[in-house]
Amino acid sequence: MTNADMNSTSHKPRDEVLVSICLPDLPATEEAFASLRTLDSTMRKAFRFWEIIVLIEASETDAYRPLLDTIDHLRICTLRRGTGHYKRRVIASQEAIGDIVFLAEISDLKLLDYVDMIKQAHTNGMVVIPMLSTSSLLRRSAWSPITALGWASGYHVGINYMASFAIPRTIVNQLLRRPDAELALRFPPRDFNAHYSFLPVSNSLTRRFRRNKLARQLYLSQILLINIAPRLLLWVSLSSCMLVFLGLAYAVYVVIIWLTLSEVEPGWVTLSSVLSAFAIFMGSAIFGLSLGLQFLLHRLQKLGGDDVLDELNAADIYKKVKRDLNVEVEADMIPSQISPGSYDEKA
Repeated sequence: MTNADMNSTSHKPRDEVLVSICLPDLPATEEAFASLRTLDSTMRKAFRFWEIIVLIEASETDAYRPLLDTIDHLRICTLRRGTGHYKRRVIASQEAIGDIVFLAEISDLKLLDYVDMIKQAHTNGMVVIPMLSTSSLLRRSAWSPITALGWASGYHVGINYMASFAIPRTIVNQLLRRPDAELALRFPPRDFNAHYSFLPVSNSLTRRFRRNKLARQLYLSQILLINIAPRLLLWVSLSSCMLVFLGLAYAVYVVIIWLTLSEVEPGWVTLSSVLSAFAIFMGSAIFGLSLGLQFLLHRLQKLGGDDVLDELNAADIYKKVKRDLNVEVEADMIPSQISPGSYDEKA
């Protein structure tokens, strides 16, 4: 029995919060499915309202369909083939309806008291991120370039930041509005005004089920490089602006030499004039292009695509809430006729 199991059995299920457990990458293995059933059992003891969201590719539907028969609160969203891990985290966060969203890696759950993390996030209104207490020198060295890219991109990126964390719905909505939501829903942004709680976690247990680890790291490096672009464009703008001033200064110098000296090396004035004009033109062109790109990046809004193809679910959260709260609505009432007095709430 995990720590989460022991903590959840000591109190009655909490009914003031709806929890969404999101699993962007769940391998189709019996061991992973067993961990998922354990997760469902633990949540059942700790909370009254919850849902589990699993994201899979459309071609894998048959392998995951049997889970619907054993897990009542499961939602399986099928995605387009090749949807990356970080994009999956964004989609899962968009699909979640809970007050607290727990983005989880199935391999992390044995290390975490996730019930307590969810309760902390709900009570304190903060993001609760577990951090591994130790890591080998070799792994830290391998991650050092990615950490440096993260710092340049404005993120706290490190090997000790675990991929599973609890986050309140309001903060999720704020992060989803960012153009860099893929990164913001994985690592803490340095420019984001939110409260974070970092929990030390012993990594003495072996984590499994992790797939496509190298591909994730390569993609992480790519999106970090892409997110450096706004800061890099700023330096490009400053450099090109300086090039324009140097070209103008050189042009003035050429004119002064041409007017003050009676003997000048043949072709020097022509060649120098061309060089100064070329410097002014290139500096102005690069400066204008960089400003235009910065304007586009500043105005860019991340548009939600049609990434979710279909959903298989064994949960009807709204029906459960209606039944448990004992609320009855007249079936023949059309929306325009519903008024505050048109429904009957039983005590």
